[in-house]
Amino acid sequence: MDISTTAASEIWPVPSSTERYIEATVLSLLCVISLVGNISLWVIILTDRSLRTTSNWLILGLSGADILVSSVNMPVTVVTLVSGHWMLSTVACVGFGFVTMLTFIASVMSLGVLSFNRYVLICHNSKFGVIYTKGRTLLMICGESLLPPSVHFFLRFFLSLFPSFFLHYL
Repeated sequence: MDISTTAASEIWPVPSSTERYIEATVLSLLCVISLVGNISLWVIILTDRSLRTTSNWLILGLSGADILVSSVNMPVTVVTLVSGHWMLSTVACVGFGFVTMLTFIASVMSLGVLSFNRYVLICHNSKFGVIYTKGRTLLMICGESLLPPSVHFFLRFFLSLFPSFFLHYL
């Protein structure tokens, strides 16, 4: 079967409208819960000075990535589920795919940075205060946010300069 000429409906079964509405309802509920929970977290940490620790800043970084997923990715997905097809242009589809990957990668990177934070706190407690100063923590948060788009744009630029290099290895 040639995948380039095969319709998606021939590969994956098309869900019924009832299934699509159930999925959209569940996703909408998750979207609202995620937004309310993550925004509440920001309000709580920012209003209570005792909670403004470097570890909680990293948690806010993860929460910020989750807010982006909940406010950008999920609503478009819900609309697509309800309509049963992509209603926007091809350019919007590519842009949405790019934003979706960036927000998910930022979320995963936030989890990685937070995990390393917990590791250092537990296994190397004496070094924690040296590693996790306010300035270094802010650099880590900026790095986890800026690294995915930077890598993407670098690869796009490099690929545009040397397309045959990449095609040779594909």
